[in-house]
Amino acid sequence: MVLDLEEFKKSSKLDVNQWLNKVLTSDETVDLKELVDQLSTEVEDAIRTCNANIADTTNKMIHDLPKIARELEISQYEIQRLEKDVKMGLSEAETVQKKTTSSMTTLEKLDSMKSKVVGTSQALQEADKWTSLAKQIEQLLDSGDVNKSYECILGMEKSLSVLNKAQAEERRLILEEMKNRLEALATKHLVLAFDTNNTESAKYFFTMFVNLDRVQQYIKYLQTSEKLKLSQEWRKYIETLAFKDAAVKFYDSIIDHLRSKVAWCKIIFADVTDVHALNVLVDLYTDTLRSLEPSPLFCFESETKKQPFIDILIHYNQSTDRFVQNVKQFMELQGTTVDATKVANLLKTCFSPFLSQYDKYAKYHEIQIYNKVQAATAATIAATSSNETTSILQERIDGSKRLLPEIILHIKEGEEKVKIFNRGFGYLHFGKGLSSGLERFINWNQDIFRFMEKSLEGHESQPRNALENVLAYTENCGEILRQLVKLDQTLSTNCARVFGIMKSTAGSPWEDLWGYYLNSQLRVEILQFVQKKETLLGRAVTQMKKLCRDSTQLVLRVTAEPIQGQLGRSFQVGDSSLKEAIPSEYITQMGEYLMLLPQNLEPFIVSENSAISFAFDQNSDEIGRSPVDFILTSLAGIICNLYTDRIMQILTLTDGQAKQLAQDIDYLASVLEDLGLKLTSDLLEISKLLKNYTNLNEMVEKCSPRIFNAVKKMRMPGTQ
Repeated sequence: MVLDLEEFKKSSKLDVNQWLNKVLTSDETVDLKELVDQLSTEVEDAIRTCNANIADTTNKMIHDLPKIARELEISQYEIQRLEKDVKMGLSEAETVQKKTTSSMTTLEKLDSMKSKVVGTSQALQEADKWTSLAKQIEQLLDSGDVNKSYECILGMEKSLSVLNKAQAEERRLILEEMKNRLEALATKHLVLAFDTNNTESAKYFFTMFVNLDRVQQYIKYLQTSEKLKLSQEWRKYIETLAFKDAAVKFYDSIIDHLRSKVAWCKIIFADVTDVHALNVLVDLYTDTLRSLEPSPLFCFESETKKQPFIDILIHYNQSTDRFVQNVKQFMELQGTTVDATKVANLLKTCFSPFLSQYDKYAKYHEIQIYNKVQAATAATIAATSSNETTSILQERIDGSKRLLPEIILHIKEGEEKVKIFNRGFGYLHFGKGLSSGLERFINWNQDIFRFMEKSLEGHESQPRNALENVLAYTENCGEILRQLVKLDQTLSTNCARVFGIMKSTAGSPWEDLWGYYLNSQLRVEILQFVQKKETLLGRAVTQMKKLCRDSTQLVLRVTAEPIQGQLGRSFQVGDSSLKEAIPSEYITQMGEYLMLLPQNLEPFIVSENSAISFAFDQNSDEIGRSPVDFILTSLAGIICNLYTDRIMQILTLTDGQAKQLAQDIDYLASVLEDLGLKLTSDLLEISKLLKNYTNLNEMVEKCSPRIFNAVKKMRMPGTQ
């Protein structure tokens, strides 16, 4: 068997056990003794070979060592010699540098002198060139040659840049004068280019004006030329068309002008990034609208003398708003941002004619209602065929009833229009006008009230007619108040919503409605209204509530008059000696009147939700209370107080009279109880004192001292 010893040569980390196992597990038959002998022999051969190689290498090293030492010594010597040469070189370099420094300084001075000489030479050349161009420019300007004059000025400006400060300042003034002369000379050619829409010529002159530092003057000439064209169009429209049609046509002309000119201007201004075509045109339209003759405001006010104010106002306002939206839409399509200040100026100019219309808008609605009141008043006078007070009163009440729906319709139609006018910013002044007009209407109803009040004097013989008139009037007042309250709530809510939505001062100037729909005074006025949390028709509602209270008190007065008259005419205390006294005639008549009163009131008060109920609600915080209940309760108090006052006027009472009076009071108490009412405390105490007149002294602590003393005086005339 031949052993493979290659693995001993390949790896220094041979696993002997693994190698032996591999050998011993071979398929070949293994003789262990033979294997060991073979292995021992091969190992010995390998050791001998290794020792021989080591000995050979050692001999070579011993032989070469003296040679290596000599080479190291030579290298060290060479290093020392080179180090010495370097030091000598550095010393020589320092010496040379010291010698050449003065020479370099001299060369620098010579170079500087050369530069100055060259500069002086150039300055002399440019000065000579300036003198030549200065003579030439005079001739060119006098001859009117714009192009050559322009080239000459550019050359003069170039020459100016190399002159010293003292010379340049003086000649700069001369050059500026030449530029001014050239500008004046080029103006007519520039205007011709604008008038003929010559893009090439206009662009050439723009380049010229840029190089002459006259960009703003160029823009001014452009705007002046275009403004003249637009102004001529305005005058043509206003002379041939009605104002509202002229305004629409002119706005359309501006939009057409914007669409055509923006591309034209972009070509002209293409090489100058800080000149924005839209900015230039926005300024143009702002200036044009401000300087139109005759002004739009003058034309508008003249037109309102021929046609209804509100129709012209709304039409003009809608036309202006539509124009603004068209401009906005066009600019958004351009994809460029226009200066916000310029946009704001345009918007303020467009809507400036409407700032003075807010007060007129209020006055218009006031006059409209006032005219309706005047017409209704005249109609009632014409319709009255009799001089009888009742007929006159009924006709006036009916006239007020007929007028109310007309006023309500006017207000509702007016609100639809106020939402259009400056997008609802006229709400406050709309409310002011309505409130003032409604005050005229309320004043008319107050006149009716005073007439009715006066008509009641001396007419106690017709209580039913008087009650019918007063209840009819009160019902009308309740209906007026109910309608006003509804309108006030609706208008005030819508007004607050408009102001809340539109109060925006941030972001795009297109959305700053407070900025261009209002001036500072109007803004303060609206903000104060919002802060006070008032309602638009609050003042009119307050006045109408008072009139409702006055009318309901008049109802009570009319219903109480029969009883008051009865007490004045028929009150007489009988002297009853019967065991059971019978109520007196006057008290039974009063009781009968009270018992029949609900039945008499029923035709006028058909439901608790009627207008008359609304009028009676203004007398207390108890909303929804029945008017009949209110009348009976109030009337019971009035009757008891009248009865008490009448009793307190009695000087003496006999026992029989006291008994009779007590019976009368009990009868009244019974009637009131049937109606769900009761006596006043004073009348109740009088009744108790009359029934117990023999024990008056024992009741001192249980009743009012005033009542007690009065009854005691009646029963005991000699008592003080």
